Amino acid sequence: MRQLSLPSLIAAVSATSSHRQIDQLHQHLLSHGLLSPFHTTKILHLYASSHDLHSSRLLFSSLPFPPSVYAWTSLLSLLSRLHLHHECFSTYSLLRSSSVPPDKFVFPPVLRSAASLSRLFPLVIPSLHADSIKFGADMAIPVANALVSAYTRCGKGDVAAARKVFDLMPERDLLSWNSMISAYVSAGLIEPAVDLVTSMRANGCEPDLVTCNTLISGYCRADRCKEALAVLDQLPNRNIMSWTAVISGFARCSDHELALQLFRQMMLENKVQPDSDLLSSVISCCRYMSAFHNGREAHAYGVKTMYSEEFYYSAGPALVTIYAACGKISAVESLFRLMDLTDVVAWNAMIKAFVQLNLHESVFHYFREMQLKGFYIDETTIVTVLPVCDLNAGKQIHWYVMTHYGRPNSIVSNALMSMYSRTGCIEAADIVFSNMQMKDTISWNTMIGAYASQGLGHQALELVRLMSSTGGKPDTLTLTSALMACTHCGLFSEGLELFEQFVSDKHVTPTMEQYACVVDLLSRAGRFHDALKVINKMPVRPNASVWGALLASCCLHNNVEFARIAFEQLVLIEPSNPGNYITMSNIYTNEGRLKEAAFVRKMIEKRDLVKPSGCSEVLIASRI
Repeated sequence: MRQLSLPSLIAAVSATSSHRQIDQLHQHLLSHGLLSPFHTTKILHLYASSHDLHSSRLLFSSLPFPPSVYAWTSLLSLLSRLHLHHECFSTYSLLRSSSVPPDKFVFPPVLRSAASLSRLFPLVIPSLHADSIKFGADMAIPVANALVSAYTRCGKGDVAAARKVFDLMPERDLLSWNSMISAYVSAGLIEPAVDLVTSMRANGCEPDLVTCNTLISGYCRADRCKEALAVLDQLPNRNIMSWTAVISGFARCSDHELALQLFRQMMLENKVQPDSDLLSSVISCCRYMSAFHNGREAHAYGVKTMYSEEFYYSAGPALVTIYAACGKISAVESLFRLMDLTDVVAWNAMIKAFVQLNLHESVFHYFREMQLKGFYIDETTIVTVLPVCDLNAGKQIHWYVMTHYGRPNSIVSNALMSMYSRTGCIEAADIVFSNMQMKDTISWNTMIGAYASQGLGHQALELVRLMSSTGGKPDTLTLTSALMACTHCGLFSEGLELFEQFVSDKHVTPTMEQYACVVDLLSRAGRFHDALKVINKMPVRPNASVWGALLASCCLHNNVEFARIAFEQLVLIEPSNPGNYITMSNIYTNEGRLKEAAFVRKMIEKRDLVKPSGCSEVLIASRI
């Protein structure tokens, strides 16, 4: 057998990537006294390529200081690949303190790690950028590409810095264009991404599948799913990423029916097999479409074609939700045991399922289990549990949030305000609202609604005015909450003025619920003619809530004339609602018009209508 030279032997072992053969080669060189610094560096590179960190560190430490840049690069690349980002950057710092200048191969792996550290150390990427310029490596395509990617991933993403690097590149490869397009998409800037694809073609670089998939993702993020679908339709070789991006996009835009149609199309083409992430999106669509049968089919497909862990770790939370919607408690509990129980998403899905099933004791049981097992309780957990808390449990969760996270974010604060409002503790809701650093529209609406529910109309109106004057954006829900507050507190003229202001100044198109509030407002004040004028001027046909508001106020004022008008319309809209007949009968009776009252009661008997029985609910204190 022909004996291989040492370089040929090293090349042969490198081609196999066999850890056992790397060890054998290492021992061979040791036993024959051939392990020079040059060959040590070669073996170090082989160990690093096979992800053997222990052996790589030992060999690196055995090299005379300072090791060559080649040895530094091998170790830095391995640390970056293993996500040991702090160690990667500290090793780079050792390199910089040595006499070895970093080259164009050093910077890409260090920049990948730096992007993950940038939230803690905001200047880490600019400092590496400065180093790359200092050592003349910044114009090399791999370094420039790594800089574009790092600036994109740092903190909230510095797209301007990434674009500056991109524009200064003397030449660009396909990865350069894709990295910059991805940077814009990640920042939610779809138009510059589309423009860059056009420039890409103009510069003689044809978009590949990665480019098109990135564009599809960008369109979907911008709720422009039809344009994403147009890109998909033009792709000759669509992969699982293409389909997942567009199907998930339509699901996110709540067009679940079309998302399922696209999934069926993909399955009929039989060119791409769905993965666990795509099946998870499909199962979520089935839940929103109440398509339990289709959800079970997707479940069965996943079980047949995928490893149990892979499937349930990804699609498990969606499956839990769809089975909970069908009331299948045993299936929900069985699924939970198959999911990744180290993932907070699995626990949140389980808690949400029991909230959906109104099994509040189980909600608190799983919440306590999360605490006992030391799981990180995120904002999703908090906002899922708060709606089923009584005041005592809600205060405990509020304390937990303050001790573990400090000042809560707007999502958690909104949930806390809602809980305090629901349990009648308006002062605590007001304190949460006042302590919020950033108030979104939901925050303002929640507090306005809290005042409305407690009959504090003046405070609700003052908050609406404050919202407008401080740059808030009142919406239709703001108007509805404020109108309800005015109605309950007898602020008739204020409510009508607010309604007219929203319609004329803020160009709000009133909803049916808001028209019902205005009719209720006017008719409670005894202004029945004005209320009927509002109804007659409505651009859409008034529904039962509008006529019901008029009938209820007629009962309050014993106004037979307008009650009859409202009742006649309600009989046409909802002839099987016994409440309308009983209200009209009571109005006739109160006015001493017994014949008319008896006639209405006979209508109830003739139509075989039964008034639903009343019931009471007792809230049992929960302990967390």
